[in-house]
Amino acid sequence: MSRNGQPGGNLARLWRRHGAAASWAVPLLLYAILAAVLLPMHWERINPDAVAYIRRALLLTRGDWANSVSGYWSPLISWCIAPLMLAGMDGLHAAHLVLALWGGAYVICFHRLLRVLNVTDDRWVLAATTIVALAAIPAMLRPVAPDVIMAACLLAFLACGGHQRLLHSTPLQVLTGVLGGITYLAKAYAFPVVVLLLPLTIAMHVYSAGLRSRANWLAAARAMLVSGAALAVVAGTWIGVLSHRYGRLTISTSGPINHAYIGPNPNPKSPLPYGVEPDPYIALIENPDRVPVATWSPLASRENFAHQMRVVWINLKTLLGLVGGFAAMYLAVPVLAATPLGLLALRADRRGQAVLAWLLCASAIYGLGLTAVCWIHRDPRYFVPVALPLTVAVAVLLLAAWRNSARAPAAVRLLVAVLAVAFAGPAMAGVLKAFGSSQPTIYRDVAQAMRTAGHSGPVVTTHRQKGLYAAYFLDEKVVKFPPVRHPEEAEEILRQHGIQALLMWRDRQGRLTYGQGAVVADDEPEGNSDGDNEAQGALEAANRQPARPQVAERMTQRPGWTRILTLDAGRHGQVEVYAPPWRSEGIGR
Repeated sequence: MSRNGQPGGNLARLWRRHGAAASWAVPLLLYAILAAVLLPMHWERINPDAVAYIRRALLLTRGDWANSVSGYWSPLISWCIAPLMLAGMDGLHAAHLVLALWGGAYVICFHRLLRVLNVTDDRWVLAATTIVALAAIPAMLRPVAPDVIMAACLLAFLACGGHQRLLHSTPLQVLTGVLGGITYLAKAYAFPVVVLLLPLTIAMHVYSAGLRSRANWLAAARAMLVSGAALAVVAGTWIGVLSHRYGRLTISTSGPINHAYIGPNPNPKSPLPYGVEPDPYIALIENPDRVPVATWSPLASRENFAHQMRVVWINLKTLLGLVGGFAAMYLAVPVLAATPLGLLALRADRRGQAVLAWLLCASAIYGLGLTAVCWIHRDPRYFVPVALPLTVAVAVLLLAAWRNSARAPAAVRLLVAVLAVAFAGPAMAGVLKAFGSSQPTIYRDVAQAMRTAGHSGPVVTTHRQKGLYAAYFLDEKVVKFPPVRHPEEAEEILRQHGIQALLMWRDRQGRLTYGQGAVVADDEPEGNSDGDNEAQGALEAANRQPARPQVAERMTQRPGWTRILTLDAGRHGQVEVYAPPWRSEGIGR
């Protein structure tokens, strides 16, 4: 490449002309290509949350708006799924497509946040946005859950709130409040986060503009009033709907439930009667707030306070590990630990100092709240989609600060390259892992086979989650196998509740599998993720009671039970479907 510039000079001119557009178009194109390739490979990925959200979207398509309202399941993801289902798309596929589209919005919102924070080097913006685009792929593929949606909305809220003209632009103030409200609709946990971040954001602008100016304080008061009013209109509307449904002021029911399950006594306060869910629901997962959980307060006793501190401490260690995992060799941790040096380097730039501190506070507010209400190590998706882009943004701001103040620019360039590779490594590993996974179709297959066999009516399952998935595709009610000692007793219970089929799940070795608490109790929520959930404490407590796998198997050996089909899913095991003696006329023919 000549110094006078034929090849190199042309490339430089091309970058100067199109670098700004490339900084968002290239990562978005990369994300779109990967999503288009990987999405069909993960169409059948299902988790308990997916059933709840898609079923609520299904109720919307049927015009049953009232029963689609839930204080536990946030509405935005179901509202996005419902139009695709109305257009004829399969519910599970629609859910995955919605998450893929929101993943693209997540990438764009992060790019916009960097621009608002005055990161002007297009190469740095391109590298950072590409890292987030790669990280978005596994985040949107794994569970059907609103975490990526909420993260995209929160990044949009921060990008809008971080704009330099916020104090003097009414449209920006309104948009900031509206985005805060939409973030709450995406996931209820975001409500206290947004409520705390809004005044903090305005305070950041006041500090940047000058604390001694009376005009700045008046502008801040007006911005707080306008943004707060917009937030109240959007969030308050949904809070009003929930309050009407539950007969009391209700922001969400998920917080108390999840907090109950990390308590010193995570068992439900009292068991629910065994039986199928009332119409229009098919499983308890759709209404976890029906479970009478034993709520608790860390201030009620010294023991409770000690337990809460233990939960927080364990979660803090988990957060540190997750942040470290954002970059190879745990380099994200020393980068964040060097923030005081960055603030010192920005001592002549009030805006730069305020923005860096603001991002750190946003990360802390979001993460520390989680430490008190759930076991983060059992579901990192609550933390990672928000914390990772904020960590990358902080790293970019620190590097920019050091570049502007350093006397050794070559060393800064080397550090930029090292950190770019370090952050890109784990993100790329997540993408490659997604290429190596496949999802079974056995749940859809068994539903289709039962439908072909003429099945109708509720089913009972020996495996909590697998039976839930099959019942979802079958569109029939499902209960777990009753926690009894004798097959005769189990048979009578199932007869009383009109159960029309038994689903028995086996592993590759032919052993019966049961999942979390599947044959022990019927009094906890079904769970929230692909195997791990907030209800784990309750499930572990319930499972102290020894499981009796022989009960279901012995029951099928009693007179009148008929095995109507067996499906093999290879490494995912197999399922046997039995019709009871009182089966509906026509089943199994």
